[in-house]
Amino acid sequence: MTINSQHFEQLTEMGISLWQSRQDDVVSKSEVSRYIPQSETDLTKLHNDILFNDILLCLGITIGEVSVKADHLDAGIFNWYFTQRSTEQVVGTVNSPAIHSEKSNLFTPELTTIAQSPALKKQLWQTLTKHLL
Repeated sequence: MTINSQHFEQLTEMGISLWQSRQDDVVSKSEVSRYIPQSETDLTKLHNDILFNDILLCLGITIGEVSVKADHLDAGIFNWYFTQRSTEQVVGTVNSPAIHSEKSNLFTPELTTIAQSPALKKQLWQTLTKHLL
């Protein structure tokens, strides 16, 4: 079961500890090379991005809750990986959609790519509402 950060904080304040299997959340080492490395500079740039701020607002997450890891952003309730895909691959296929979520991990192209495509924006919002809200 996935919960948002607000629910997590409320449960924690009530003394209810939550756990999750770390094995389920681990991304295989072979997949890591497909993801765009992240840095504090990237997070600063994203902080000024309207789409990024809208996503955080929708999920009830503040920018302060997002931390940078080597190959993803840790948003507390999920890990956000930006995939390295060519323009042809971004459209996605039935077997490998451009935007998908599994085991509390969100996989998307870079936000600049998503912002330029109404189809990718739609796919992002559908994925967020179906799997992360």
